[in-house]
Amino acid sequence: MNPEDLAELHRLVSEADAFANRPLEEGETSRPITFFTSHLSDDGRRLGWRLVRAFRAQNPGLFLLYDERSLYLEALASIRQ
Repeated sequence: MNPEDLAELHRLVSEADAFANRPLEEGETSRPITFFTSHLSDDGRRLGWRLVRAFRAQNPGLFLLYDERSLYLEALASIRQ
């Protein structure tokens, strides 16, 4: 991962989070609860998994403690904040 990829991932995560938390539209009284990851673009998912691969390359021992999916979700949640 390079700084440009991380910046793009941050932008895509922010967009997905904004969409998931958008205000109700006129006439809309409710909507299903969704998480920002459900609205992440294909590029966002691809970059998120690239980040997980970078974790593996730099610290393979981390994967003895955590599964890939958990690291993916936690990394995206950290970027979101």
